[in-house]
Amino acid sequence: MNLRNSGVFLFGLFAVALVLNLVWENVQMTLYQSYGSFWQHFPVCARASLWDAGYITALYLGIAFLNNDFFWIRQRQAKNYLLIIGVSLLVAWWIELDALRDGRWAYGERMPLVSGVGLTPLLQLPILSLLSYEVLQRLPFVPVRNLGGQRMRRGVK
Repeated sequence: MNLRNSGVFLFGLFAVALVLNLVWENVQMTLYQSYGSFWQHFPVCARASLWDAGYITALYLGIAFLNNDFFWIRQRQAKNYLLIIGVSLLVAWWIELDALRDGRWAYGERMPLVSGVGLTPLLQLPILSLLSYEVLQRLPFVPVRNLGGQRMRRGVK
C-alpha cells in the first residue's frame, strides 16, 4: 500500500467531511434552542464538525481494516454501505441521547423528532459519511481511480 496515496486520501477525506459537516451543522442550528446569531453558534458547530470529520475518517479506516483493502470504496459493495448506515445511525442516536440527557443542547419547536431524537442530527452521520466518500472519489487529486490491488498487510513485520 502506497503511504503517500493513503495520506493524501485520508487528508482529502477529512477535509471533505469537515466542510460538509460544517455546512450541515450551521444550517440545522435554527432547529435548536438558545443558539443566537451565526457567529454565536459557529464555534460550537466547528467543534462538532471536527469530531464528525474524525468519525467519518475513522469509520473509513475501520471498514478498510474489515475488508483488508484500504481503497475498499472502489468496490461499491452493499455490505459496506449498510455498515456505514447502521453504525452511523447508532452513533448519532447515542450522541443525541447523551447530549439531551446531559443538557448540552435542546431542540427547538421546529425540530422533527424520531423517538425523542432530532431527525436532522440522526441522519447527519450516515448521509454525510456516504456523501463524503462519494465526493472524495470525484476529486482529481485523490488517488482512488485506476489503482491496482492495494491490499493491507496484517501481521507483517
